[in-house]
Amino acid sequence: MRPTLTALRAWEPADLERRARDLDAEATALFAAVDVADTRVRDTVWSGVAAAAAVDRSDRERSVAATLFGDWEAAAAALRSGSAEIGAAREVALGVADEAAERLGFVVSDSGRVTAPVLPWVGVSLSANVIRILVGECARWYDARIAAALDAVDAADRALALALREIVGDPAAPPVGSTADENARYWTGLTEDQRRTVLAQHPARVGNLDGLPGRVRDAANRAVLDADRRECTQLLERIEQQGLYRETSGTAGKLALIRASAARARLEELDAVAAAIADPDRRLLVYRGGGEEIRAAVAVGNVDTADHVAVYTPGLNTTVRDDLDSASDAVAGLRDDAQRQLVDAGRADETVAAVVWLDYRPPQVSADDPAGAVRDAVVDLGLTAAARSGAAGLGDFTRGLDASRPDGVHLTAVGHSYGSTTTGIALQTGDIAVDDAVFLGSPGVGTGDVADLGLPPGHVYVGEADGDVVADLGAYGPDPSTLPGVTALATNDGPFGGESRGHSEYLEQGSTSRHNVGAVVAGLPDGAVTSPATR
Repeated sequence: MRPTLTALRAWEPADLERRARDLDAEATALFAAVDVADTRVRDTVWSGVAAAAAVDRSDRERSVAATLFGDWEAAAAALRSGSAEIGAAREVALGVADEAAERLGFVVSDSGRVTAPVLPWVGVSLSANVIRILVGECARWYDARIAAALDAVDAADRALALALREIVGDPAAPPVGSTADENARYWTGLTEDQRRTVLAQHPARVGNLDGLPGRVRDAANRAVLDADRRECTQLLERIEQQGLYRETSGTAGKLALIRASAARARLEELDAVAAAIADPDRRLLVYRGGGEEIRAAVAVGNVDTADHVAVYTPGLNTTVRDDLDSASDAVAGLRDDAQRQLVDAGRADETVAAVVWLDYRPPQVSADDPAGAVRDAVVDLGLTAAARSGAAGLGDFTRGLDASRPDGVHLTAVGHSYGSTTTGIALQTGDIAVDDAVFLGSPGVGTGDVADLGLPPGHVYVGEADGDVVADLGAYGPDPSTLPGVTALATNDGPFGGESRGHSEYLEQGSTSRHNVGAVVAGLPDGAVTSPATR
């Protein structure tokens, strides 16, 4: 980025030359000291195993010193070259700017733009117009020269920064299209300084990179979210300041109204994400703000250290704007329930985290949008396009949680409604890294054979509440509660909670259903209340 003229005046390119001389002196002193030490080791009269080890160590130290010497010499050369190039371009830029402003009286902005002054003494004759044209051309000539000089300064500065980064080994950008295991190895191979650099330079890529620690992804995604909220707020302020959208009769006003409405809608989505992660125990593990609709995943608890992690995938008509905050609260309650059961079981040293995963677009069937409802009903609901697309992302996400935890973690996939279909398809691909699966209010999991899900016997659970018509649809395979090998979780009144009814009460506070899901999540399946499959 071009420097301003004010910033450029504060630069001292000669300092780069002085730094180069300092590096030369330090490199020479270092190598001389290592050479003296090496000579003393080799000139000693002692012998034997210890002496041989000392010589070997001295050889290694000398090799390291030689590498450092070469790097410091290269850095010194880069600093000298940068000093000369930046200094020359700086002198030209400031010289031209000063000449335009002081000698000719042109107005020179801090960014280097040059405009001609108003000439009140010039009349309206032909010769006067010629004078104005000539003065304007002169201003444009100076403007172009300053711009070229500032570009030269910027280019020289960038070239120096690149040369120094190559010498010190600046880390590569985050990988693209790699697996969760590859991403985890990439991050593990970086130093702490390199990690800070990558996080600062590539937050959008770091935040959604499966296989990285949750705390890292959260920091990156929060930075991107904050930037998007600022940008959207500023855009809306500019639109409102212009006020064109109030003139709805004209084309410009109608276009401005559309832009204002779109900006307000996007800001509502952004605010919904911010609200969902407002509590201190929340982590933003996924944030994608560049598409038609925002996608996100929010964790409650520490996925980097928890012994048990649940990944909850919601279904039909769920959106980030309307449901992410409430869904985060729901998984928070599930986490608390699972944690309480661990304490009751004498395993209070184990911890639980839960994630609501909305990094896909569930079908949206709404009477307010009949065209969209038809599209989603045919493409998504009928052909399971959204479930198949979501299944791939869900698999990547769970493998990322597993890859970021070399100590291992007990993972449970919890899918509700269409989210259970998405989870079922992910299990059938074999790419999802979970130990247990719980399907709630499921219209089908894409298969009629539990063995297709790839989990050991006794690790697939189904909850179906009384009055849940969706769970009886069998739209994507047989009703999973009727499949052999599935453990049916009770949803009625019982010793651990009340009844869940209909399609949306499976994770209600104080319900038998939530207690049962919590037992599975906590790795305490014997604590769940089972029942015959609900027809």
